[in-house]
Amino acid sequence: MENETAKLQTEMTRIQDDAQKLASKYSEEKEGLEKRMQELSQLACEEAERASAEYRRQMSALQTQLETTSSTSAAERAELIRRIDELQNRGSHGGNGFFGILGRALDSLFGIH
Repeated sequence: MENETAKLQTEMTRIQDDAQKLASKYSEEKEGLEKRMQELSQLACEEAERASAEYRRQMSALQTQLETTSSTSAAERAELIRRIDELQNRGSHGGNGFFGILGRALDSLFGIH
């Protein structure tokens, strides 16, 4: 009976040792996984911030481009208005006859208009 009791006690000690090893290994793995989750969370936050910064940069570039395009369009519109006014002024400063054409040619030659 003593022999069986010793065997049982040895077996119980082995089971307790195995349980301790498993608990220790579980704690280590849990710690490692928690650390990895924190790293992944940090990386995700950094990536989200990078994506947000890139979005803001692209939006700013598009807004600048839109403003430039609008300014260009306004400048083109102003140039067209100037040309229309110039054509209207030419028409009112003499007719389309020979002397009107000759007068405009002389004016442009001397840089008057």
